[in-house]
Amino acid sequence: MADSEAPPLRPADARKRLYSVERQSDNEEMSESAKPKVADKRMDKQELQAFVDTTMKDRTAPFKRVIIGDISNYAQIRIEQVLSVRVERINIDNQDIFHAMRKASHNLEQDDLLFAVDVINTATDITMSPDKHLKNTILVFKKDIGGGELTVLAEAHPKHKYLLVFDAWRKKKARRSPTANMPRANVLNGSSHADTPLSTQTPEKSSPRIASSLFIVNCSFVPPLIAMIVIKSP
Repeated sequence: MADSEAPPLRPADARKRLYSVERQSDNEEMSESAKPKVADKRMDKQELQAFVDTTMKDRTAPFKRVIIGDISNYAQIRIEQVLSVRVERINIDNQDIFHAMRKASHNLEQDDLLFAVDVINTATDITMSPDKHLKNTILVFKKDIGGGELTVLAEAHPKHKYLLVFDAWRKKKARRSPTANMPRANVLNGSSHADTPLSTQTPEKSSPRIASSLFIVNCSFVPPLIAMIVIKSP
C-alpha cells in the first residue's frame, strides 16, 4: 500500500509517536514544522485540574502538551546551580499525567499534580539524576507540601528553556493507597521497559516482640487472670 493510502494511526499509536518525537527533538536536528506544537497559553490550576481529569477519563485523546507555569527568577538561579543553565517555564503532557497518576504506588490524588509548579519554584532539595529519560537530563525536586513530601521529576530542555514534568509521587501522604511503597521511576534509556529505581529504601517491618508488648500494655485494664493468659500465649 502506498504511503498516501496508508490508514491513519490509532490515537494511542499517534500519541506514542509524537511523544517520542517531542522527547528527542532537543537532541536531534528537526524542523520546527515537524515538532508537535505546545499550547501558548499558560494553564492556571483550575484548567490544569480539568486537563488531569480529562486525561484520566479519556485515553483516546490526542497527545497534548501544555505550559503550566513560569519558573521564578529565584528558582532559575537555584536550578542553574545544578543544571549550569537557566530554564524559564514548566510544561506537562497528557502522556506523563497518565503515567504518574495510574500507579497506586505513586500515591497521588487527582489534585497532587497541581503542586508541581510550586514544588519546582520553592524546593531547595534539587538534584540531578544519574539516569537519562530519552536522552534528556533529569532534575529531581522534593518538597513537603500539601500534606506530605512530593517528589517531582522533570526533563531539562535547556535549548528551549523549559522543564517537562514527566513523573511524580508522594512519600508520606497516603490518601489513596495506605500501603504504598516507594515507586520506581519509569526512566526510559532508549527502551520503554527500562524501569530504574531512584531509591532502594524498603519499609521496615514491624517487630513481633514490639507488637506483642504494645498489645499487653493496651490490655492493662483486663482482669489479671485474662492478662496472664494473653502474656503466656505464644
